[in-house]
Amino acid sequence: MSSEWRIPGCPEPPDWRVDMGVLRALYPWLEPLGECPQDPVFHAEGDVLTHLGMVLAELAALPAFRELPELDRHVLFAGTLLHDISKPECTRTEEGGRIRSPGHAVKGVYKARRILTDDEAFAPPGAAVKPGSAGDRPRGPTEAAVKPGSAGDRPRGPTGTPFEVREQILALVRWHGLPANYLDKPDPQRAVILTSLNTRMDLLTILAEADHRGRVVVKKDDDTMTRVSLFPDFCAECEAWSGPRAFANDASRVHYFRTPGAHPTLHLYDDARCEVTVLSGLPGSGKDTWVQANAGDREVISLDDIRRELNVDPADDQSEVVAAAYDRAKVLLRRGEPFVWNATNVSRILRGKVIDLCAAYKARVRVVYLEPPIPLIRERNTGRAKRVPERVWERLFDKLDVPTLAEAHAVEYLVDSL
Repeated sequence: MSSEWRIPGCPEPPDWRVDMGVLRALYPWLEPLGECPQDPVFHAEGDVLTHLGMVLAELAALPAFRELPELDRHVLFAGTLLHDISKPECTRTEEGGRIRSPGHAVKGVYKARRILTDDEAFAPPGAAVKPGSAGDRPRGPTEAAVKPGSAGDRPRGPTGTPFEVREQILALVRWHGLPANYLDKPDPQRAVILTSLNTRMDLLTILAEADHRGRVVVKKDDDTMTRVSLFPDFCAECEAWSGPRAFANDASRVHYFRTPGAHPTLHLYDDARCEVTVLSGLPGSGKDTWVQANAGDREVISLDDIRRELNVDPADDQSEVVAAAYDRAKVLLRRGEPFVWNATNVSRILRGKVIDLCAAYKARVRVVYLEPPIPLIRERNTGRAKRVPERVWERLFDKLDVPTLAEAHAVEYLVDSL
């Protein structure tokens, strides 16, 4: 993880001060939170911005926060600052006056990723910025296997938050409610093990404690603090506190996450017949370049190539293209031949359909995720002869789900982390 990244406004010793006026000036995207109401039972303090100010103050006061290494403090502060960022668009009032914000953590990931990428306040030290432009153990997308991409000459403009820092912050946004709600999950153990793949559970627990302390609850029998205090012990019982849960092998891990009711200690024989490499990355991220350098003699199923063969415009109905790609894949899978699936595959749902097909034929799946600096990807896409329209590219960016080891036998991250 980049040791230089910092978020402006993070409380520092010796006074550990949180200045909401400074934060609101730095981050205008906080303002809509002040107009978003909250449930009067669990958030009697009022709107989301009021709650956020209380949470940040509680965070800065916690000994566990103050004792963290500097980079971890900044990551945790950023995750806390952004944890409710999508409440305004998710909030609704139900009958009886109760206020809910379903899905705000999931939607918050997409919104926070854009903020962390495009807001110049998050550009790393020394980055060239246009005036006025917008732990030790490997963990999922932040693991040590992250390799630098060939970035070339970087365009001027915000370079955004480094990949591994950004994804750690987003994991905190996504799972910030888990320490308070894990016992309500259909399978608490599975929820914790899944979260451990790409989340610092210690940082998550500190965020959850601050989140609870920074609110006013009028419900007399609220047991949130008890749940949060027991969360580390439960994670330890699941063998998922200090890092991702270890499985007997890749096949056992994939089976566990694909099979409701499976036990994490199950040791499966790996009977994969072949390996399928599934590329994942935004248009302009270098997938075709990767194919030229790495595919070798393996067949490549490219949705772009099939579109050209069938004369289908990218903006038109893609059902014919997808059907042809699946038919070609089935032929190879029946033969047990390895191949490369070359498409954007930026969403978990789209990747899942390809992975489901491969699993049905007992194929091992390796996902290769490519992400050079986002400004460079945008520039590459704009300069291509058959470029993806800007509005389509940005829509894909807003749907981006970085792959994790819950999806495939192996995940390789080819990114530029600077």
